[in-house]
Parts: sequence; C-alpha cells; structure tokens
Amino acid sequence: MFAVSLALCGHCVRRHHEKTLLLFSALMFSAAAGASLVYVQDVYIANFEQDSEIVKADDEINKRFVGSYQRNILLEANSADAFYEPKLLESVWAFQQEMEAVSGVGGTISIADFIRRMHRVMNEDRPEMAKIPDSSDLIAQYLLLYSFSGAPDDFAEVVDSEYRQANIRIFCSSDNFIDGTVVEEAVERLAHKYFDPIGVQWSIAGNAHVGHVQTK
Repeated sequence: MFAVSLALCGHCVRRHHEKTLLLFSALMFSAAAGASLVYVQDVYIANFEQDSEIVKADDEINKRFVGSYQRNILLEANSADAFYEPKLLESVWAFQQEMEAVSGVGGTISIADFIRRMHRVMNEDRPEMAKIPDSSDLIAQYLLLYSFSGAPDDFAEVVDSEYRQANIRIFCSSDNFIDGTVVEEAVERLAHKYFDPIGVQWSIAGNAHVGHVQTK
C-alpha cells in the first residue's frame, strides 16, 4: 500500500513538476520567514504561578527598586593600589553612567560611588563635590579614615584588599532574553570603550549573565 502511494505521488510530481516546484519554493520561503521570527526565551520566574509570593515580590522589587537580576563586571588592573587612581575611577564612573542609560538597567554600584560620597561628605556635603578627587593620595586618605570606623569588609563586594581588582554591579529589572541581550551588548561595547584603552582586564559574571549564556 505504501509503495503504491509513493508511486502515485511520483507520477503526480512528474505530470505537474512546475507546479510542484512552485509549491515547494513557497513552502521553503514561508518556513524561512517564520524561522526569522523565532527567538529563544527562558525566564525562570515564569516557572512559578503568577499569584505566588515569589512572583509578587520579584515584581515589586523590579518596579520600586533597581532590579533583582544582577550582572557583575569584574575588573583587574596590573598592579596593587590601582583603584586609588583617579583616571581609573573616572573610567569606572563613566562606564556606570552610560550603563544606567541602557534600557532594563535600574542602577549600578562600584567603589567609585563610595569615593564620590566620601569626597562630598568631606567637603561640607556640597552636592557639586560628589565627584572623584584629583589625587590618589587623597583617595587613599579617605579610605584609611573610613577604615577606622567602618567594618573591614564594608567594601568587600566592590574591591579587593589590594585595590587591584574591583567589581561593578549592574542591577536589571528583567531576565527576559531579549532585554538581556541589549544589556550584554552594552556591557561589552562600553567595557571595550573604557577599560581596554587603560589596560584593565574585564569579564562578566552574575546570575543574569549566567542565565543569558545558558539560554543562548
């Protein structure tokens, strides 16, 4: 029966080969067009019921705060005390400012934020003094003064004890693959722009980055 069916199909194709080719071409074109609309999407929070507490909490954090999905940009300089240097800290701050303008990014934090805050407080808390000081010695003094009253590990999440390695944390409001692609591309573009010229090595980590790579 199967052989008979194949024979009939072959006979039909031979008799109407032009129409068959046109039909086949149309099907291939439709398949190609449809494939271009397919994208990968893997949002782990979608595995929970929409009215569950974890989904509600996640929604509130992403609506009201900087975001619950994190990317870490790990920076490594060539020498100890590198992150006392104003030029390097300015590059970190410039990177943060441009990243915060990217869609889906709720905020960033790094050692540069703390230095800027210290400089403002040490200058009568004037808003215009929230900036990176021009002197590496002054930055070292600020950090030394802070160490007298602060906990030893206050900066552990943003810089190592030798001030050779640092971390920029990026908070995002979505782990949607498409949104994540926009953020990942911006990270790479801006890291090349600000850190490659000054010889600082960088890499990306964090739960949002790992999830994005796994989905690719």
